[in-house]
Amino acid sequence: MATSAVDICNMALARAGVSRVLGSLDEASTEAGVCRVLYPTALEATLASAPWPFATKRAVLTPLASGGRGGFTYSYNLPSDCITVQEVFIGRGLREDQKAPFQVETDADVRILLCDVEDAEVKYTARVENPLTFHPLFTDALGWRLAQDLAISLHKDEDLHTRMASRANNRFERIIQLAIALAVGEQRPDQEPESIFLSSRRF
Repeated sequence: MATSAVDICNMALARAGVSRVLGSLDEASTEAGVCRVLYPTALEATLASAPWPFATKRAVLTPLASGGRGGFTYSYNLPSDCITVQEVFIGRGLREDQKAPFQVETDADVRILLCDVEDAEVKYTARVENPLTFHPLFTDALGWRLAQDLAISLHKDEDLHTRMASRANNRFERIIQLAIALAVGEQRPDQEPESIFLSSRRF
C-alpha cells in the first residue's frame, strides 16, 4: 500500500519502465527532480477525472455583492480547495435532491460559480494531498497518470516513451471509468431526482 508521495512516485517510475527507486523526493537524482515537478499536476488531474467520494465535500456559499452574469442571477467564490464542482443544490434547509444548472468562470484570476440559486449548496471535489487518505483505486489511477508523464520525460527513445505512455494512459482511463461507475453507484438513488428548474416550467 502506498503511504507517501515517494511510494506513489516509485510505483509510477516502475510502471514507466524506470528502474530507479527513490528514497526521497528531495534527493539530487534526475528522476526525483522530474517527480517533484510532475507529481502535483498528476495529483490534481487525477482528482479532477472522477467524483471521488473520499475527496468530496459540501459547502453552502454566500452570493457575491457583484451579482450574476451570463444570464445567471448569482455569483459565488468557490472554496479555496475546490478542484471541480460536481453538483449545485438548493441550500439552507430546502430540498437537497433538487439540482440547479451552474457554470464556472474566472473573474480577476479567481474561479467563481454562477447559478440562479441564492445561498446555493455546492458539492465539489476538494484538493486532497495526504496519500494516507487516498482510496486505493485513486492511488492506482494516480500511479498510472504519473507514469504516463514520467515515460515521456525520462525515456530518450521516442518509440519507447510513446509505447509506455500509451500503455499507462490506457490503464489510467480504465480505472477512471471504474471509479466513475462506483461513485455513481454509491452516491445516487435509483431514480434521478428532477431539477426544480425543469419541474417549475410545467406550471
